[in-house]
Amino acid sequence: MNVQEDLMENLDEYISSIHKEHPGLVKKVQHSQQLGLTQARLSGWKAAVGDVVAILDAHIEVHVQWAEPLLARIKEDRTLILTPMFDRVNFDDLTLTPNIPAAHGFDWALWCLYEAFRPEWYNLKDQSQPVK
Repeated sequence: MNVQEDLMENLDEYISSIHKEHPGLVKKVQHSQQLGLTQARLSGWKAAVGDVVAILDAHIEVHVQWAEPLLARIKEDRTLILTPMFDRVNFDDLTLTPNIPAAHGFDWALWCLYEAFRPEWYNLKDQSQPVK
């Protein structure tokens, strides 16, 4: 048995357990061939039926009430596309290191980089405020 087959059975059981309490909350989208990350995200988004869609990578772990601040911002302005700040989790001891809020970007060589916000935003001392 390969790893994917093993995960498939466990994933189906997990989704079934969620549906017992929250029918239809989780939907699995399966492809006949392997897709890149962007295409996989887009196909999930197209299959979504909710008022708000959250697309999380497999390495993202959320905690209780993680969505409420994001949903409040969306309620204020439905044209927003939001991303939360992600803390770094040390793989050795699982300690958290908060990341400094910054914009994600890419340089011309397509290396990921982080651009600082304008000083006025940091002076607000409220990380829940949106940034353009």
